[in-house]
Amino acid sequence: MGSGFALVWIGLAVVLGGVGGAVLAPLARPLPDRGVSLGLPAALVIVWLGARPIGTRSITLGLLAGLTLVFGLGTLARRGGSVGRSPVALGVFAVAFGAAVLAQSHTGLDPTQTAALADYGTLRSLLRSATLPPAAIWAAGESAAAPGTVVASLIARITLTPAAFAAPLWTALSYAALLTAAYGLGSALDRTGHRRVASGIATAAVLGLAGPVPIDRALDLVGVAVPTGAATPAAWLFGPFDGATLATLTLVLAVGLLAATYRWPPGQRRERWLTLVAVGPVAGVATTVDPWVGPTILALAGLTVALAPTPPIALEDRPAWLSEPSRWVIAAVVTVGIGAVGVAVAWPDRERLRTAFELTRGAGPTIDTTLLAVGLLAVVLTVTLWAFLRARWDRPIAVVLVASVLVWLIAVHDRPVAALAGGLAVLAVGLARTDALDDRPAPGFAAVLIAVGALAVLARAVVSDPAASASFTRQAWTLFAIATGPALVRLGTHHLPSPAGRSWPAGQRALRAIAVAVVLAGTLTTPLLAAQDHAGTDRDLSVTAGLDLTPSERSALEWLNRRSGSPTIATAPRSGRAALPAAISGLPTVAGPPTPARSERRVSAVETIYTGPATAQRDALATYDVRYVYAGPAERAAYGRLTLDDRSSLDPITASEDWPTVTIYRVETD
Repeated sequence: MGSGFALVWIGLAVVLGGVGGAVLAPLARPLPDRGVSLGLPAALVIVWLGARPIGTRSITLGLLAGLTLVFGLGTLARRGGSVGRSPVALGVFAVAFGAAVLAQSHTGLDPTQTAALADYGTLRSLLRSATLPPAAIWAAGESAAAPGTVVASLIARITLTPAAFAAPLWTALSYAALLTAAYGLGSALDRTGHRRVASGIATAAVLGLAGPVPIDRALDLVGVAVPTGAATPAAWLFGPFDGATLATLTLVLAVGLLAATYRWPPGQRRERWLTLVAVGPVAGVATTVDPWVGPTILALAGLTVALAPTPPIALEDRPAWLSEPSRWVIAAVVTVGIGAVGVAVAWPDRERLRTAFELTRGAGPTIDTTLLAVGLLAVVLTVTLWAFLRARWDRPIAVVLVASVLVWLIAVHDRPVAALAGGLAVLAVGLARTDALDDRPAPGFAAVLIAVGALAVLARAVVSDPAASASFTRQAWTLFAIATGPALVRLGTHHLPSPAGRSWPAGQRALRAIAVAVVLAGTLTTPLLAAQDHAGTDRDLSVTAGLDLTPSERSALEWLNRRSGSPTIATAPRSGRAALPAAISGLPTVAGPPTPARSERRVSAVETIYTGPATAQRDALATYDVRYVYAGPAERAAYGRLTLDDRSSLDPITASEDWPTVTIYRVETD
């Protein structure tokens, strides 16, 4: 079921991607496809920027404003020059979208996944709401900052898609857009220009299919506990709905803009500045979706300006001893400017961002003397490796191969690995600049990706907050994959000098090609294992079709779904089935399942609503403006005997609907 909605979504994605590609064309002209592979992420960001300010008054008007903005910019861009085209990128999108839709048809809502229920409940709430921001599904009366979920709801409104189908289709759309962007970036990073298609496909495969799941299982067999690999994009295939996938899309969009910045020729400084300015709003949107992606984009921007062959400001007339420090000063100033634009875009969500950073700060860093000692050792090893690479090997490939090893090691939350990653960051930057100064072949923009990806690995080790750790894992994986794909293709096809300066025999070159093919084929391991885990599940694209509900629960949830507006309900503040009424209906509840941000005062108020005396009960209901009280098996198991059952007809609480195991009480208002 849902194939009709899927066709509508893919059609809309092609239209938006074409318009977004037209907007990027003047900014991404140095890229082979002029940024068309990044068109869909660009269009989604523009729609959000246009819809956000007006959506606080009307979501419908905000949606119209967002669409007007993106199509208006696309029309202006088309008048200014040609637009890129890439049939292969379109094919990558179609294949990835189809594969993700097929995988999502085996994936439904899991009542034990509180975060997934909250995301789906927010989506459902947005589709029944008239204004932004969305209601906090687990804290009635408060608002939730969920830009990714808002964008998903806007696409659902355009296509008239119910939430049960919009959730998996958004996951499929995000996955396909990410792999298409990876294809475009991988082809752009091919240094020879002769194997762009192969480099792009390899990049998409590494980013979208590879994952630490095989390593997780292998280590689990020997009793070694490792973090989950769910943070990598490969997990999106069979993963639950998550509006935060927009954060990764904004990250690859920023990478594309910065790759174009890196490649603008010396006479195009005005275009380079315009491209850099465009990074600011992207960083702001990324920060509102995921607070930890914004700093990564700023690091990418700073290193891009510092390592680019041509700086934004002419430095040719300055002596060598002054031009190099000037380059880094300019990079710092540009980074601050981009950050200021990003802060301005993210400013309306400042309270949420402050809360996120406070939670991370409260968790405390995990740096200790062991990490610092290993980091010092890594610097020594870096200097040694640096000298060897400069003298013997093809440096760009060697650097990227080291990064590809870290892609697999990132599955293990290990401090020595993080420290070595810090050394790799120094190595990548050092090679890029010294080789450029010596007029030797340099790693190019891949050095920027490797350095910032390595810093993300390091940050993952020193921040113990689970959300921040998952974010840095996803970012590092994304950046390393984009740099690794073209390097793997080049390793398998390019003529490499041997350490002694002699040519590799043909047999060894064939072995290299076979080894690269095996690595790329190995990327299928993660999705195949995930498919095995979901084998035998029902094939229905609706995420609610497979829920194990009693007839009473199903009837009660359908009744709640038919309520107009967003009335507040009361449910037991527990995980599992108790969270379903709010999540499925999209109606905010007084207190949801246990989370770090949950208010115990709300939990106490819910207990009063179910078991308290009449006076206290009325006060709690009025405080949170409760309209319906859900009394099902979870509530009776949590509180035992409910005083709701003893209320007389004179009280404001009356039984509105009654089923064998569920009763919904209506709270009468004056």
